[in-house]
Amino acid sequence: MNAKRPDRARYLEALDLDEQSEPWEVLVRSGGRRAGDTIEVLPEPVIGPDGATSCVFLVHGVRHCGPQASAEICGLSAGDSLALRWEEDNPVNPRAVLVLNNSGTELGYVPDPLVEYVQTVMTASEARLSVVRANGPEVGSHLRLLVRLDGFVPVGYQPFPAPVNPGP
Repeated sequence: MNAKRPDRARYLEALDLDEQSEPWEVLVRSGGRRAGDTIEVLPEPVIGPDGATSCVFLVHGVRHCGPQASAEICGLSAGDSLALRWEEDNPVNPRAVLVLNNSGTELGYVPDPLVEYVQTVMTASEARLSVVRANGPEVGSHLRLLVRLDGFVPVGYQPFPAPVNPGP
């Protein structure tokens, strides 16, 4: 986003970034999603040598969860705990993972490219999901809820393994 745009400060605030954030930081945090985009950028989870891991990402599909989700997001604060639940009967993605508040209200979904990683964290350890930033509806549904996942994965786990080159 151009630094001269009047709405830039609000946009960066919605992403929990400061004015000095580099374009790549903004792109990674926002996911690069705008109407008509055909690619999406997601953060690579940080994984330590002991398997400790964390990842900050925007919750997807908030608009599909209805007005109750929107109202609940408005009541969230940084640091609030959230929950994760597999949604095996999801008609679009049977591996979908829902993000819920503590009262069980569905707030949105883990981005599809992160589902396998999140399920690994959920299986290997007690996954801890917390609010980094909750934004009002004025920012649009794609920026409503920024979260952080902390937990553990098996030592040596790679969230996005390099594709295997089958050769000539």
